[in-house]
Amino acid sequence: MYLGYAYASYRLHWDIPVCVFRLVTGLPCPLCGLTRSVGATLGGQITVAMRFHILGPAVVLANCCGAVVLLLKRQAHETNLNQQNLN
Repeated sequence: MYLGYAYASYRLHWDIPVCVFRLVTGLPCPLCGLTRSVGATLGGQITVAMRFHILGPAVVLANCCGAVVLLLKRQAHETNLNQQNLN
């Protein structure tokens, strides 16, 4: 869901809310620019994404890998249940 929001906000040029961390502390937030970076990564603009936040492409890659792992675990679990039902 976050990846969809990030991509939509990047492509539609939505105004991102002001960073609460920066408002409270006056310090730059370590996550500022990450949503725009993820959106740019999903849009295929890796160099733009890295200018927004260096970890944006890594976040997309980690999310994609995590999704694949979860799908493989679910498939293995369903296969195991089916084999148990046959016996």
